[in-house]
Formats: sequence, structure tokens, C-alpha cells
Amino acid sequence: MTKLSSEEADKVLRNYPFYREFIETENQLDTNTKLDIFLKDLQGYRAELLSRGVSDNYMEEMVKLAKAVNYLHTKYGKNELINGFKQFMNALEEYNNKNSPGSFLFSFIRRTISKETEEKDLGERKRLKDDALNKENKGKIIGLGFDFNKNEGLIFFGGDISGENPDELRIDIDDAYLFSAFLHIINKNDLSSQLKKYLVSVAQILETQITRYYNLNIPDDKVIEVLGNANPIIREYRRLDLIRNVKIISLYKTLAKRKCLKEYIVLNKSQCFQKPGEGFGPGDWHRDASPDFYERKWENVRKAVDFSVKNPKSYKILKAALKNIIFCIEHAERYIKDDEEKMLKDDNNVKNVEHYFENYRKYIQILRKHKPYFEAMLKKI
Repeated sequence: MTKLSSEEADKVLRNYPFYREFIETENQLDTNTKLDIFLKDLQGYRAELLSRGVSDNYMEEMVKLAKAVNYLHTKYGKNELINGFKQFMNALEEYNNKNSPGSFLFSFIRRTISKETEEKDLGERKRLKDDALNKENKGKIIGLGFDFNKNEGLIFFGGDISGENPDELRIDIDDAYLFSAFLHIINKNDLSSQLKKYLVSVAQILETQITRYYNLNIPDDKVIEVLGNANPIIREYRRLDLIRNVKIISLYKTLAKRKCLKEYIVLNKSQCFQKPGEGFGPGDWHRDASPDFYERKWENVRKAVDFSVKNPKSYKILKAALKNIIFCIEHAERYIKDDEEKMLKDDNNVKNVEHYFENYRKYIQILRKHKPYFEAMLKKI
């Protein structure tokens, strides 16, 4: 029998009273006796659930989640957990705001003027770092931790100041089931604007970390294992009506299972899925780019396609990327042609016509150079 997804399994189990009591009511598993009852009921219905497509892995996840919920309830009150999470997230937010690229650049400029300012800025950053580390115990209670990462280089306005990089404070999930249990204890009525903002922030930070720090050399099985830990978190975000904030993490998990996550990330970083008008992507690069920059961007797209085509399991996403790339090229060609015609009709642009036309001719050459390759690759797969 085909195994049900977590969402489908949730729907099946909602028909069982023991599950509804655990998932949907305020009467949480706050005693060892209730935990024992839940685990026995789950085991008692195991054969029936398996016959309905609920997987062993899903039931194992439910057991781990139940034990984690019970652990938190026996040690902490709900308000204590929520306030601790807010303090943890506030420390992270305050530190990263102070050490953002913009704030850091401002401090860097000021420190070149005044030694006193330099000592003050460094002292403030140390205070925020110490404060964050003091709040880390609030996060560890619910399975969260801080991870300090030294950025490998920041470039501002073309100037490399890699020796003056700020520390970046990241979230590390020490225990996915403890954090899922914390989410499980929360209900929709608890979602104040601040709590909701911080829960959304966790999802955004995790998404960014997966994208930015993904190591293409990590074996697929390890990636599947790591992202598989996100299952209970995704389930709880869905219950709290915050599912849209973990869709990317859910997508990554699915692609990892299909053994094509690496290719998706490489294609996505090269903006192969970005449609014209959605930010500054392939269909819009010509609007603000030198010919050299334009060529480099399209070379990066080509390299991403070259990388992805080596894995037949990536062909579905590669086909979508190639269709979008060709659409972007055709969109850019139309835009350039229309813009040329507008310039020729506008007397005020006469002085700039030659300059723009020279660049436009180079843009068209670049597009015509790469388009046949992408078309050939689309036919090949």
C-alpha cells in the first residue's frame, strides 16, 4: 500500500479519539499516566493504521513528540516556555540588527574617525553577544541554540573589508522534537503578534541557513536525514496556520528525497526560476547591467544547467528552469526592441541613443549566443 504523507496521516488519525485528545484539545499530555495511555492506544491501533497507509516512521514521530510534550509539561508552564522563547528570539534579533551589514558599515566608517567610537562599538557588540549567550538557556529548554558563524567576507560598494567581518548569530536546532513539542503546546489563541513574528522568523532563518550554507558535497542520505527532522515542525506550523512560512523547508525535504535538492539550490541561486518582473532576474538584468556583467550572469546560468543535467533525477525541475530561462530571454529581446523604438521617437534621448544602442547590441549578441544552448538542453531532457 502507498504510504500516506504526514498531512494525509494527520487526517486519518483525526478519526481516533486518543489522537484528537493529544493534538486538538487543551487537555495536553501533562502526566506520565496520560502519556502511557496515549502510547498504548497508538500501539493498539498500529496494525489498523498501517493497513490504512500510515507509516511506521510517522507513528515513531508521534511517539517522540508525545514524550517531548510530556517532558516539557512536567518541568515548565506554558507561559514560562513562551516568555523564554521570546527572550531568546529578542536577544538574537537585537544582536543581528546591531551586526547587520548596514549597521556594521556605519560603525566601520565611524571607527575610522574616532578611536573612542571604535572602543564603544566593540564594547556594545560584546555586551550583546554576552547577553545573547546568557539567554541561550531559554532556547535550549525547547531545543533551540545559538551558533556563531564568522562570515567569510563582506563587500561594500566594491571594496573588500573582509578583515572587519561581524559575527553572525544563527539558530541551531539541537532537538527538533523538543521544539515541535513547544509548538504543540501553543494554540492559536496564544499567537500574539510578537510570538507569531518570532515563529515566522525561525522559519525564515532556517530557510536561509539551508540555502546559504548547503554543502553540495554532503551525501544525499545525510541531507534526507537532517531535513526529515523537520517533519514534526512542519506539522505543527500547519496546525497553527503558519504552514506558508515553512513551505520552502517542506519543498527542500521533498527534493532531497527525490535526490535533486543540490541541483535545485544551484539553479535557484542562479535565478533560473525567477520570472520577469519578480525582482532583478534573468528577464530584467539588461535594465541595469554592463555587457560584462550581463555575460557573467548568463554564464552562471549556463554553469548551473551544466551541473544539473548530470543528474537524471533533476530533469523535472531542470525542464521547468529551462522553460523559464528561454521565456526570460525572449522577454528581454522584446523589451530591448521596444525600448530602441521608444528612444528613436524621443528627441530628448538623441545624445544617449548611440551609447544605449551599443550596449543593446551586445545584450542581443549575448542572448543569441546562449539561447540555442538552452533550447538544445530542453530537447535533450
